[in-house]
Amino acid sequence: MTDQPSLTLNLSHWHIVAHELTTPLSIIGFNADVIKKTLPLLMAACGSDQPHEKQKTLLTQIETAITMISDYDAICSAYISMVTMLLSPIEEIYTEFKLLSMATCVQQALDSLHFKYDLKSKENIINQVTDFQFSGNRSLVIHILFNLFRNADYFIRHAGRPGQLHLSSSEDDKFFYLHIKDTGAGIDETALPHVFEPYFTTRKDVRIGLGLHFCQRAMRMMQGEISIHSKKDEWTEVTLKFPKIVAAS
Repeated sequence: MTDQPSLTLNLSHWHIVAHELTTPLSIIGFNADVIKKTLPLLMAACGSDQPHEKQKTLLTQIETAITMISDYDAICSAYISMVTMLLSPIEEIYTEFKLLSMATCVQQALDSLHFKYDLKSKENIINQVTDFQFSGNRSLVIHILFNLFRNADYFIRHAGRPGQLHLSSSEDDKFFYLHIKDTGAGIDETALPHVFEPYFTTRKDVRIGLGLHFCQRAMRMMQGEISIHSKKDEWTEVTLKFPKIVAAS
C-alpha cells in the first residue's frame, strides 16, 4: 500500500494553493521585465559618455531584480514541492538521497529566504550549528528549513517585542539533532498537539495549514522525526532528528 496522505484536497483548497503561488509568480514576472528593460540601457550606458553614477544605478536595479527573482523562485519551489508530495505516493517522490552537510543546508535555506520582520537583521540570527553529515534529499531538507524559518519570522513579528532565531545542534549515540528556537509569540498549549494535523494553522496570514504536516511527512521519509515545544508569549523550539549513518562493516 502506498503512503498516501489521509486527506483529499477539494477544489477550494487548490484555489488557495494557486492563489498563494500567484503573488510570487507575479513578482518574478515583474522583475524579469525590469531586467529585460534595464539591461539594454546599462549596455548602452557602458558604451557612452553617461556618468558612472547612472551606470551604477542601472546595475543596482538589475541586481535587486535578480535577488527578488531568486527569493520568490524559492517560495514557488516550496509550494510546488508541497503539492507534489501531497498528490503522489511518497516512495515515488524525491528518490535521490545522498550525503548532505547540515551546515550547508542551513546556510542555503537562510540565504534563499526573504525575511520580512526582525530576522531581516543578521544580528538576530544566532547560528551555532556544528556541522554533521546525514543522508537525505536536499530539496526536502531545504524546504523543511525554509518553512520553519518563515514560521519563526512570523511569530517573532507577532510577539510585539524584538526577537531572535537561535540555531544549534546536538547528538547522541544514534541521532543528530538540529534545534531551531525563536523568541517569538509562542504557541498556545491547547493548539500544540494539533500543529502537525493537515489544514491546522495558528498563523493568521496562512489560509491552508499544510506546512508542518508536509515537514513531518518529509522527515519521516528520511527516517527522521520532527517535534515542537513551546511556551506561550516566550518561545518555540523545533527539533529535527536525523539518524546517524551506520558505517558498513
